Amino acid sequence: MKQQHFLLAATRLKRNSGKDLETIGMESKFKNLVIVIYGELENNYELVVEEICEKKKGKWIKLDPTEHQENILKLIFQREIELVQEEVQHDPDNTEDFRERIYKREDTLFNDFY
Repeated sequence: MKQQHFLLAATRLKRNSGKDLETIGMESKFKNLVIVIYGELENNYELVVEEICEKKKGKWIKLDPTEHQENILKLIFQREIELVQEEVQHDPDNTEDFRERIYKREDTLFNDFY
């Protein structure tokens, strides 16, 4: 895989999992290259590279990222995690639920204060 194609595909990664905090997933396609990554809350959003595939001569070939490429994916993914957390925190539909989760984590009740 050409490094330039990888970088262009990586910078085009888009979230495919909505505002769900349990699993955050992203995917991208550039020319004949597909990247799919995700992370789960229960594993502290450890990056899982589900697939990097390139189409050559009509066949899809699964590729392994280099250490440098994996580090690039981790940086992009970390930023997406932060964006999802901000969206959930500032979503008016989730505000009370978000507060309740914070208080539960501290072993107090939201209603004790409001």
